[in-house]
Amino acid sequence: MNTWDEAGGAALHNPLDITRAATMIIDGRGVVSGWSSAAQELLGYPPDEVIGKHANALLARTHVTHAQPLRCGPEPRLRSEAFDVRHRDGRMLRMAATMCPLTHHAGLESATLVIAAELEALQGWDTHQAMLADLVTRSPIQLAIYDNSLHLTWANMAAGLELGAPLSHFADQRVDEIYPEGEVISKGHPATLEEAMQQVLRTGVPIVDLRYRARMPSDPEHVYVWSCSYYRLTGARGEPLGVCEEAVDITERYRAQQRLALLVRAGAQLGRSLDMTRIGHELAEVCIPDFADAVAVDVLQTVIEGEEPDAASPLVHLQPTATGEPSGNTAVSGPTAVQSIPDSAAARCLSTSLPVIDQEGSGVSRVHLPLRARGATMGLLTLTREAHQQPFDAEETMLATELARLTAVCIDNARMYTGQRRAALTLQRSLTNTPLPTVPGLELAGRYLPASSHMVGGDWFDVIGLPGGRTGLVIGDVMGHGVHAAAVMGQLRTAVRTLARLGIAPAQLLRSLDAVMADAGEDEMATCVYAVYDPAAHDCVIARAGHPPPLAVGARGAITFLDGACGMPLGVGGQDFQTEHVLLPPDGVLVLYTDGLIEARDRQIDQGMHQLAQSLHERSVPLAQLCDRIIGRLLPHGAEDDVAVLLARPLHPSPGHP
Repeated sequence: MNTWDEAGGAALHNPLDITRAATMIIDGRGVVSGWSSAAQELLGYPPDEVIGKHANALLARTHVTHAQPLRCGPEPRLRSEAFDVRHRDGRMLRMAATMCPLTHHAGLESATLVIAAELEALQGWDTHQAMLADLVTRSPIQLAIYDNSLHLTWANMAAGLELGAPLSHFADQRVDEIYPEGEVISKGHPATLEEAMQQVLRTGVPIVDLRYRARMPSDPEHVYVWSCSYYRLTGARGEPLGVCEEAVDITERYRAQQRLALLVRAGAQLGRSLDMTRIGHELAEVCIPDFADAVAVDVLQTVIEGEEPDAASPLVHLQPTATGEPSGNTAVSGPTAVQSIPDSAAARCLSTSLPVIDQEGSGVSRVHLPLRARGATMGLLTLTREAHQQPFDAEETMLATELARLTAVCIDNARMYTGQRRAALTLQRSLTNTPLPTVPGLELAGRYLPASSHMVGGDWFDVIGLPGGRTGLVIGDVMGHGVHAAAVMGQLRTAVRTLARLGIAPAQLLRSLDAVMADAGEDEMATCVYAVYDPAAHDCVIARAGHPPPLAVGARGAITFLDGACGMPLGVGGQDFQTEHVLLPPDGVLVLYTDGLIEARDRQIDQGMHQLAQSLHERSVPLAQLCDRIIGRLLPHGAEDDVAVLLARPLHPSPGHP
């Protein structure tokens, strides 16, 4: 069977069209009396080899037994028949023919007009005709033709059902008038259908898979999405006749793609923060305006506080309802109280832990969904669509349920983090906020600043009274954050106090701590400085384990970083720590600090150390004031990491004392 490419435009013509088909005339005796050029082209016989001979000579033997196979018979009537005909080169051709009787007057015997074509060509034409007919009446693809003025001139049945009115109703309307609220939603295409058609008319280049969203004239209550393609219709002389539109309703497929994209976006965006209010803000950014006009996240008060969910606890808003535009354009608000209405849809959702759709008489559609994680309900997610939007359907409710599940997991993670951080802060504050002791011959000041990121770290400092009037000064930083880091810090602080009170020298004390941490087998590491000050000799003995160098202000105000031998951090194991001595006269200052004081994203460590040294040029103020000045100068916008600072200044001997 010929394809469209093989047959070209001829495939649109009936092979038995008398202007194109092979024709012959057979007289009443069965003798060929007329022979067309198309018959010669089809069968190979020139007229002089056929005319005057019996028509049966052309037939295959199987047909010769028929008395008059190419004649209309004694009763003249139109008939069609298929038979085999011998080509001049000996081939057999399966032919289809229509026999038309030609009746003579004056009693002459009738003749027959035979119109013939290859059977395969006729069958192909029949198939093409069926295809064309079904494109008009049965095809689900919507076909429409617009003239050069872009007025609708023809539509198949599928397009007609979409229009919902006779074609004459739209005769004077252009396409953008038929779909006044429609919009092109695919990238890389003209902004309107009219612009797309004008481009096709002008360039002749087809447009394929333009995505268009609009309300169907026959169903204005719902929004549909089509995949549209356009190509120019050209006349026999090559002149543009108009534009043909092919449109396929892809509404369900498009919505499924959008639902999947929304879930992917939610999975990537939600949970980037462990702040519950921020999670609500991120959810609003995902949902508004493509899926909902407003989002509200309400969470139990106990969950906000980092505790286990308690159904008796009141609800609070995490993300106040935002309508009309993505919440990224508004500031993030904190939790606010929610008034509970016992018999409301929201209350039913909380009590049953099932989604509840609430359709208001005004046309507003809401879906309430429980926020559940680890088998417990922690709150409520409410999505709202205004009256101009379609209500939530069953599939969209399933999508909303998945969004609620993702949100609940993120909120539960934030809840656990909040509880753990509170525990870590409580532990850390109990260890770092203890008032410094009064020790002989030293003025002391210390500060601890948690990181602005709310991550609890393992920084600490301590002052230990030792035998003989000496004082132990300790500062350290456990690597990592969270409850575990704070717990390790507490263990190290206790170990240092115990070892120091045994009178162990600084280097040996660090070796003992290193062995303890290495033997623990948990890959824990910490940096530390341990210094022992002897007021009688104004001597300070210092040992370091991977920690930033202390700063000393000596005689005549000389400022020195004690960057002598520094061992590896505690926990590496098998180290031999060294000590460094420094004279610390009255009014001198020893500064111990953790790396959070001098490190920052926008500042190199050496710059931070330089700023620290500069802040000690004026040190005649009390140490507590000096400590605050140092922190204010180096950390004007808060600490990015935990920071601990410990200052010690030898006092002048009292009269009568050495």
